[in-house]
Amino acid sequence: MNNLSNGFLGMLAEDIKKAESLLENAKSDEELTDLHRELDAKYQACFDNWGDGMYGYIPNVGFHYEMISEKHNISMMLGKMKALLAQRATFTKNSGIDSNSSGSDSIYTNASEIVKKDSIFISHRSTDKDIVKILYTFLRLCGVSADQVFISSLPGNDIKENIPVEVKTAIETSCVQIALLSKEYYESAYCLNEAGIMWYRASDAKTVVIAMPDIDEGGMLGFLNSDYKIKRLDQRDDLFTIIDIIKTGCKNISEVNSTTLNKNVEQLITEYKALLENREKTIAPITPDRHGCYTVKIEDIFDDPEKPHRFYLIKGFLKLDEDTSYDESHWICDWNKKNSFKKGDTVVFQVKDTTFEKFIMHGNEPLYNFRNITPERDIRKI
Repeated sequence: MNNLSNGFLGMLAEDIKKAESLLENAKSDEELTDLHRELDAKYQACFDNWGDGMYGYIPNVGFHYEMISEKHNISMMLGKMKALLAQRATFTKNSGIDSNSSGSDSIYTNASEIVKKDSIFISHRSTDKDIVKILYTFLRLCGVSADQVFISSLPGNDIKENIPVEVKTAIETSCVQIALLSKEYYESAYCLNEAGIMWYRASDAKTVVIAMPDIDEGGMLGFLNSDYKIKRLDQRDDLFTIIDIIKTGCKNISEVNSTTLNKNVEQLITEYKALLENREKTIAPITPDRHGCYTVKIEDIFDDPEKPHRFYLIKGFLKLDEDTSYDESHWICDWNKKNSFKKGDTVVFQVKDTTFEKFIMHGNEPLYNFRNITPERDIRKI
């Protein structure tokens, strides 16, 4: 059994012990649900049969926690998850599974048949896609071609019909894998699934871990933990190191002279700091007034190509009674196009109801973890 298997076994043992302790000593269902969420995000990508037979689990979507907490015994659910982890630990210990094994226990369909591409995979939360866009531009200016980069949030690199398979394939065949860590990244089950696969492939691909300002070594969790040295996008030395790592991992990188490279580094640092400064101005949630009315600005508009519906992207996020920790964007729904607001308009409305959705195609671009907000009829422009 290799070091990778030993590390995986150690992680399983630690989490099994944590589940056992909480099942005996938990003071509330919330504590059990929090651990259930944590283990789900951590291990979902590593188990072919993850969630099978568990109440509230929807294949390719995940656990519906409102169903679990409201209609089922969460302690029973956590107990089933602990049993699945124990089963995997026994199997791994007895079979000596490693990163070159094939079969149903591997996160690969057949790892021995995977062919590496001269490509780069970038894992990130959709809330950080503005940062990833400038990173992508930086890589392009430094000699990386467009077809060498897979970023799900950029047009032309997006995932299409089969989300899990296409993303897994992009990671499994990459020579360099980059993770952009943030607080929101660690709150996303999808991101942590990607992190798990990246960790599993660490011996097969160069790994670059970049952290946003809200993450330091002490805040690194799960698979991509403090064992990895983090890089910063506002540090010159780190940016030069990232380029060196990519050149080592990928063969077909065009040469860029030192003057141009220095210019590219300075440009990325300037753009990155500007984005962070702009974020600080818009980070506070939008709260209702004493009448329950929200005042928001419209940032974008999307018309449904098949139905007479229009959707308005608002700037920021509404403060709601629902759990919005997974929300990446809020959209006002204009069913049957009863209004004619424009980009830049400020509107006032009360919320009638909201619905959280994990994925939809907006034209040719994917949209993840968004909330549709149906307003009361008295929505108006001010």
